[in-house]
Formats: sequence, structure tokens, C-alpha cells
Amino acid sequence: MFQEINIHRSLRHKNIVNFFSFFEDDHFIYILLELCRRRSLMEMHKRRRAITEPETQYFVKQVVEACQYLHNRKVIHRDLKLGNLFLGEDLDVKIGDFGLATTLDFEGERKRTLCGTPNYIAPEVLSKKGHSFEVDVWSLGCIVYTLLVGKPPFETSSLKETYSKIKKNEYDIPSYVSWKARSLIQKLLKSNPNERPSMDQIIKHEFFSGPIPSRLPASCLSIRPRIDTLCKQEVDVRKPLANVKLQDGGIRTCEEKENVGLKNEQMRASENAERTVLMQISFLSISLFIFLFIYISLYLYFSLFIFLFLLYLYLSLFISLFIYISFLFISLFIYISLYLYFSLFISLFIYSLFIYISLYLYLSLFISLFIYISLSFISLSFISLLFISISLYLFSFISLSFISLSLSLSFIFFSLSLFSLSLYLFFLYLSLSLFLYLSFSLSLFLFISLSLYLSFSLSLFLFISLSLYLSFSLSLFLFISLSLYLSFFLSISLSFYLSLFLSIYL
Repeated sequence: MFQEINIHRSLRHKNIVNFFSFFEDDHFIYILLELCRRRSLMEMHKRRRAITEPETQYFVKQVVEACQYLHNRKVIHRDLKLGNLFLGEDLDVKIGDFGLATTLDFEGERKRTLCGTPNYIAPEVLSKKGHSFEVDVWSLGCIVYTLLVGKPPFETSSLKETYSKIKKNEYDIPSYVSWKARSLIQKLLKSNPNERPSMDQIIKHEFFSGPIPSRLPASCLSIRPRIDTLCKQEVDVRKPLANVKLQDGGIRTCEEKENVGLKNEQMRASENAERTVLMQISFLSISLFIFLFIYISLYLYFSLFIFLFLLYLYLSLFISLFIYISFLFISLFIYISLYLYFSLFISLFIYSLFIYISLYLYLSLFISLFIYISLSFISLSFISLLFISISLYLFSFISLSFISLSLSLSFIFFSLSLFSLSLYLFFLYLSLSLFLYLSFSLSLFLFISLSLYLSFSLSLFLFISLSLYLSFSLSLFLFISLSLYLSFFLSISLSFYLSLFLSIYL
């Protein structure tokens, strides 16, 4: 910083930013410099890109004169670029920013510090072979190329590729560049620093031999000036002195004529500047109006869409809940109905079972009584037969006794047969009753199980369907909201940057 201050404070030239003073505190160092109201050539380059050849001659000539002054004082700037070429009130070029500047202590000294701006840096600086005043000549060639073409000669998308093109000295000059400018650029951008011309030789080049404007209108900062007007001004200045008749019969010298033309040019420049400002203000107003219109339209559209979507979501949720509650009540009604039906069925079953048991007991009692009566009857018959047999025996001796015995045995066998039949009927009754009871129980169990399974399946299906529907609705809402927000933000950003771009460049 102190080297920059020492170098800058020692310089006094019309094309170098004036250094007034400096002071410091515990944290910073403050430098007071000349105010350049027209900013720099970088802002002009951003607005217009390529400029005309007469304008380039006007600006570059002043830079060469300032560099002549610097090199005569053994000062190398080492950072010449459009951003460090400032413009005064009358569009005079003033070199500033001596942060990388250095001085040569003896003749033939070579500096080896790697410094500079990538698009303007010389190849000998990159190779660290040592550099001197020639680096400013290289930067001047890059400046001339950038002003005429609209972009630096070695500009690429990556720093590594830019350095590679600088070392290989690869650049193309468009065909519309004049042969004088082409010759100057080729001489300034020589890879070998010893082959580059000095500032004294540059000022004598054919590029500066033609008519060069003595001043430029302020409107050229944003719009292309008329070439014939710029050149005609110089042609008028070079005329010999002569008398010019006035309308009132008087005479006017060429010097007075030049002053009048200068005043007219200033008035036209002022009018052009005012017209440019008015155009920029009107365009900015139109851009702001368009931006506000797009913003309000998007806001209203977004609000309406959100309202409709929320209404749709609430209605969908209400309908879904209504359907779910309805199915819930239906399921509850089915459960209660099944419970009542099963309760009634069980009651009927118990009652039927009671009737079956009662009938069974009644039949058992009846059969028992029947068997008992049958046995009693058989017993009485047997006794009677026995009594008869004994009586016959007594009266008929042996033959009659044999007949009686046969009859008695017949009755006994008959009674036993009846008893066996009654037992067989009883066991048949028990088997049928048990079979009916088991069949009914199994049917009832299957029916209840199937009903419960169907009810549970239906409830689960409804619950899963409602959950999926709600999750899908919520996901859709979030996706649409995010999409609208992004599109809204993108539209606002594009409108803002478009209006800002057009207001700056137009």
C-alpha cells in the first residue's frame, strides 16, 4: 500500500488520476483521489461492447501519452485494463489504481512478480522469465482489441485455457477491423517482448495518423455517435485561417467559427444526453409497470389457485370423512344386527336343545315304562304259563310238561327281543341328536367367523383407502404449491433482471 502511495503521489499528468492526500487510523488507510464522474471504460464497454475506430483512437492516444510519462519516470503500471481507465467530466482518459505498479531501480532491470489481470496479462509474466515496460505494451494491445472487437482477445470460459492461449499467442482479428488497427494490434501482441514497440514508437503508428476527434459527446457512453460528425470536427480544425462573412456583413475568423461549432456540439451532446436519460427513464418506467403487472397477475392467480385448491381439499376431506363415518356406522349396525341375530339364534338353539332333551327324557321314560310293562307282562305270562305247565304236568305227566316248557321259553325269548329293540331305538335317538347338535354348532361357528372376517376386511380396506387418498391429496397439494412458488419466483426474477438489463444497456 505504501509503495502504491509513494508512486501515485509522485505523478502529475492530465491523463493520470490526481493524488491529493492520504491518512490512516488503527484499521484502514484512506486515499483522497480525483473524482472521475463518468466512471470507467469498463462501464462504457458493458453498455456498447465494440466502439468505433475514431473513439478508440481518441481513448488509446491518451493512454499512450500517459504511459509515455510513466515509462519516462521508470514506472511500470502492470495492470492496464478497461476497469482502470477512468473517464473525467469531458471524457478524458485517466489511468488509476497503482496497486500493482512498480519502479525500475536501474536500466535493464527485470521484475519477476506474477501479477496482473488474466485477460490482459503478458506471456513473460506467466512464464516468470522477467518483465519490464513491455507488459504495459501487451496490455495496451489487449485494450485496443477489446474496444474494437467487443471482447478480450484471449478470453475463454476457464482461466487455464486463457493462460494457454496467451502463451501460444492464439487470437483472431475479425475482418471488419481496418488494416491500420490490425497492424497496431499485431505489433502490440508480439510473444517476444523485445519485438514490441515502445510507447514513443506506438504514438507514431499509422493508426494515429488520421483525423482524431479532439473531444467526444457524453452520449457516446451509451449510444454510437455519428462518425462523420467526429471526423468533420477535426477537418474543420485543420483548415487555414480565413475570413468568413456573417449575415450582418461582419467577418468571423476560423477560431471564432471553431468556438461556435464547439458550442453547438456541446448543445447537441447535452440534448442527446438528456434524450438518452429520458429514454432510459421511460423504459425503466415501462419495465417497472410490466414487472408490477406480472407480479400482481401472478399474485392474484396464485391466490385464486390456492383458494380453489384448499376448497377442493376441504371438500374432499369432508366427503372422505363422511364416507368413512358412514361405513363405520354401517359396520357397527352390521355388528349389532349380527349380535342380535346370533343371540336370538342361540336362544332358539338353547330352547330347541331343551325341547330335544325333554323329548328325549320323555321318550326314555316312556320306553322304560314300556319295557317295564312288557317285562311285567312277560313275567306274568311266564308265571301264568309256569303255573299252567305245572298244572298240566301234574295232570298230563311228562308229555304235557314238555309242551308247557316250550311255550314258556317262547314267551321269554319274545320278551327279550322286545327289550333289545327298545335299546336299539334309544341309541339311535341319541346318535341323531348328537349329530344334529354338532352340525348346528359347526354351521354357527363358520357363519360367525365368516361375518367377522368380512367386516374386518371391509373396515381395513376403507381405512387404507382413506389413508392413501389423504396422503395423495396432501402430496399433490405440496407439489403444486412448490411448483407455483418456484414458477412465481422465477418469473419475478426474470422480469426484474430483464428490466434491469434493458435499463442499463439501452
